[in-house]
Formats: sequence, structure tokens, C-alpha cells
Amino acid sequence: MVNQFTNSDDENSEIIKLNPLLETSLTRDISKYLLQEKKYNNIIKHSNKRIQELLKNARVNENLFFSNLYYSISAKIKLYDPTVQNDFKIYKNNLHNIPTKESEILYYFLKANYFTSIHKNDSASQNLKKALAISKEADNFIYENFILEQFIKSNIETKKYINEHIKNNDSLLSYQNYVNDFIFATNTNTLKLKSEQQSIQKQNVSIIAFTFYINQETY
Repeated sequence: MVNQFTNSDDENSEIIKLNPLLETSLTRDISKYLLQEKKYNNIIKHSNKRIQELLKNARVNENLFFSNLYYSISAKIKLYDPTVQNDFKIYKNNLHNIPTKESEILYYFLKANYFTSIHKNDSASQNLKKALAISKEADNFIYENFILEQFIKSNIETKKYINEHIKNNDSLLSYQNYVNDFIFATNTNTLKLKSEQQSIQKQNVSIIAFTFYINQETY
């Protein structure tokens, strides 16, 4: 599947391209796998070609476009590839086309990663702050928590942000508890309903049996 997907000339790859949602999902899953395996050139080869195709077809307002940019940049940062600046330029020039605020958050997160890789911690901090601010504006506490974790891992102004991280984790915990309570309540109500249905069914069976018995006695 990886070889078929990364080979843009493959017939199966062309079929995948007919379904943008499927392609976006595969781009993310396979790129994550290739990042873990440190096969950065595979990502760059596929993503760069796809980015150019999407640019040519004016498809720059899709998650697919920004997903390819994200993983291309991530791979190039790992390789210290100077052409990463071209990807950043394309990303920045199309920020006004972003389909979701998350794509904008990830732009600044990638910039922070880049500056961290070349040991420019002040610039990394500035970009993480920007990503954090957008996360708050978008009311996306999952991304906010993720960005705060990067502050802590990078030891950038850790003391200032540690309390926010704890608070945000409390929010995540509350959210998880809400979900769990909802699932529990739903399951409990479902079980209760099933129990009531079974009870009614048993009563109906008893009534039918009693009626049958009375009719037999009458005959």
C-alpha cells in the first residue's frame, strides 16, 4: 500500500486521487508511518509532486493540500533540507485559503519546530506563542494542550506555562469524564430499556399462555 500510494504514476494511486477524503486520510496515516520509519525522502518525493499538482489545479483550499505541506515540511526539517523554505513560503501564501484554523496553528507549530532544529529558541518560542494564541481563539483545547506540551518539552518559559498545562489537562479530564458519563448514561438507559422490553415481552407471553389455558378449559 505504501509503495502504491507514494508512486504517483501507479494506477491505484490515480484511483485514490478521485476521492479527496480518502486520499487525505491515507496521506496522514502513511506519512506518519514513514516519519516513524525515518523514510523522509519517500514523504518528500510524494508530497512535493502532489503539492505542485494541487497548486496547478487551484486546489489550495483543501485539507489535502495542507496535509501534504505539513508532512513535506516535517520531513525536510528532519533532513535539514534548505528547500523547506519554499514549502513554508507556499504555506504562508495560502494561509488565507485555510479550510480550518487547525491548519494555521500547524503552520506556526512547524515554524517553531524548524527554529528549534537550528537552535533559535527565541524564534521557536514566538511561533509556539502564536500557535497557542490561535488555539485559544479557535477554542480548540486539544490543540492548546498539545502546544503547551511543546513549551514544556522544549523548556521554553516552562514555569509560566506549566499551570496553564495543568489547567488545560483538567479541562481535558472534565471532557473525558463528560464523555464517559454520557456513554455510561446512554448504556444504562439502553440496558434499562432492554430490561423493560424483556419484562413486557415476558408479561405478554404470560398473558398469551394464560389466555390459551382459559380457552382450552372452555373447550
